[in-house]
Amino acid sequence: MTAALIPLAEWGSRHFDPPKSIHTLRRWVRDNRILPAPVKAGREYRVHPNAQYVGNQTDEVVRGIIGE
Repeated sequence: MTAALIPLAEWGSRHFDPPKSIHTLRRWVRDNRILPAPVKAGREYRVHPNAQYVGNQTDEVVRGIIGE
C-alpha cells in the first residue's frame, strides 16, 4: 500500500524548522528540487510524506567539472 500524499505546506513544516514559506516551497516544486516530484491536485500540490529536498544539483555538477 502506498502512503497518502500530504499538502505541500504540511510537508514543509514536517521537514524544516522553522517551516519554509509556501512561496519557497512552490518555487522548489517548479525548480524540481523535491523528489519524488509533488503532484498538483486541484489548486494545491500534494507530496509523498518521505519526499526529500534535493537542492540545486547544477551547482554540484559545476563544482565537479571545475574540480572544486
